[in-house]
Amino acid sequence: MFSIEQSGFSSAGRFERVLFVGPPSEARAPIGRDSRLAGIRASKMDQLVYRFRNRLLSSLPADELSLLERDLQPVDLPAADRVQRSGEPIEYIYFPHKGVVSLDVAMADGGAVNIALIGREGIVGGGSLRVTRAATDATVQVSGTASRIGAKQFHQVMDQSSALRDLVARHDAATAVYVQQSAACIARYPVDARMCRCLLEIQDRIDNDTLPLTQEALAGMLAVQRTTVTLAARQLQDAIQWRRGRIGIINRALMEDAVCECYGRIRRHVTQLLPESAV
Repeated sequence: MFSIEQSGFSSAGRFERVLFVGPPSEARAPIGRDSRLAGIRASKMDQLVYRFRNRLLSSLPADELSLLERDLQPVDLPAADRVQRSGEPIEYIYFPHKGVVSLDVAMADGGAVNIALIGREGIVGGGSLRVTRAATDATVQVSGTASRIGAKQFHQVMDQSSALRDLVARHDAATAVYVQQSAACIARYPVDARMCRCLLEIQDRIDNDTLPLTQEALAGMLAVQRTTVTLAARQLQDAIQWRRGRIGIINRALMEDAVCECYGRIRRHVTQLLPESAV
């Protein structure tokens, strides 16, 4: 037998460590999408803390994490919920555990342009410059869960935690690279290549071949008409499958062949900058 100690947040929002005991045959199994432990993690999701797996929180030293723990609250992230509005005060900082949040630039005509996606690898609302008003909207694209903390309390912890300051600075750098590459992507690549990037980035964050997205939501993320998404999807009919309110990725290899270079560049930069990155 072997044992693995995992740390995370319980359903009550408290930081806990859980000891998993398993047979020797699984001793070297990596904990990730293709792990033999993935089924155990999913089946025990309500009992264990694997569903609370924000990379920034889990990488903090225990003593510095405890500074955040006292003010962290577990919250649901319903799809289409806007947790941050451009120009409005930032009230809470969110650490997603499950789900995907998009950062969007709102336009005068009521539309928006997606510039970045954030999942369990990141943070929404917090930055090393400690701005008090949001520069972008933050919209939940795939429902999930998060831990949140008041902005004032978060900044107080940053004053005391060098590890948190370092992680937030790294996240700022990763987001800057993401935004820059997204701008180049919109200017350079056609909709079908950009759609591949969007879908692959979401899949990377939810570890599922079925993405709970409508064509309308995807069109909004790509800042195009729904009919444009339909036409782009026809070019990818061997790689994706549309269902009501769902997009199934049936051939990831074909998606990776069709995706723009921006996907790989963003992935490499984020992986280098953030701990145990999931993207």
